[in-house]
Order: sequence, then C-alpha cells, then structure tokens
Amino acid sequence: MEFFIILIFILLIGIPIFISYFLFWFLKRRFENRSVKYFSFIPIAVMCYLIISAIFPSSEFFEEDFKEVTNLDFPKSSKIIYKDASYPDQFGDYTSVFAVKCDRENYSRIQNQLTKIGYIKNGEQWNSNEIDEALQKAEANIVNEYSKNESGGKLLYAAFLSDNRTIIFSRVSW
Repeated sequence: MEFFIILIFILLIGIPIFISYFLFWFLKRRFENRSVKYFSFIPIAVMCYLIISAIFPSSEFFEEDFKEVTNLDFPKSSKIIYKDASYPDQFGDYTSVFAVKCDRENYSRIQNQLTKIGYIKNGEQWNSNEIDEALQKAEANIVNEYSKNESGGKLLYAAFLSDNRTIIFSRVSW
C-alpha cells in the first residue's frame, strides 16, 4: 500500500514538475525572449489548481450532490451555508455534508420530494462531526430526518431543522 501511495505521488507531482523543467530548459535555449520561458510553469499551475479544487470543492460540486440526493435542481433562492467533503478515494467514493438555507416553500417542496422518491422518514439517524458543525452553523435542531440506501453502496441523508429553512444533506459512498 505504501508503494502505491509513493507511486501516485510521483505520478501526480513528479510528472508535471519534470515537464515544466524540460519546457523551461527548452524555451530558454530556443528563444531569446525571457518572458516566453515562463509559459513552462503552466503544468505546475494546472496541477496546483486541480489539487486545490479537489481539496476545497466549489459550490457547484455541492449543487450536483443536491441534485443527486433530491432529484431536484438546486433552488436559485437557496444558499449553501456549510460544506465539507472528503477527498475521493481510488474508486471515486467520497463523503459530503452540506447545509442549505432556503425559503419555506422550497423547504416543504424538498421534504415532499424525498418522500416521493423512497426516503424513509426518521429511519436512520446519523451522527458525525460534520453534521454537528453544520448544526452549530445553522443554530437550530433537527426536527425530521430522512435516509435512503441506494444500490452500489450509497447512503443518502437529509435532516430538516427547526427554523423551517435549513436542511442538512449528506451523501456517503463506498
């Protein structure tokens, strides 16, 4: 397992650095213009962007998870107030937890939708540090919980909070 991790590290980090070094050397010898050689750092910049976006996912990532959990598009009037996700493993499995603040109409619509698509009300109760942090951020308590086990190793969860505006979602795959 340690060999695999070292190999991945070499491939993800070493190859872009080697390409940048080779390009820098090639452009420095080929062109007299000094500013051209700085284009060789593009592979390192792309690698850094990909690593940062994987560690700190964008709001669009969580909006896609919202669609997967609810089968609804993310409401335009809603706002993500808390978000956390694990880095995907070698099989693409990850865990995400996020809290959405929406208006009362969407709050009810989402609750009705979950019942329609097979969620079990007050079935499985989930406890995790991420859900506790989302509860602190929302400053409310859980009123109703919905959960669903999907084939392929996915657990989906939604907790509706006492302020009638905030919903905590969690998606776990393995």
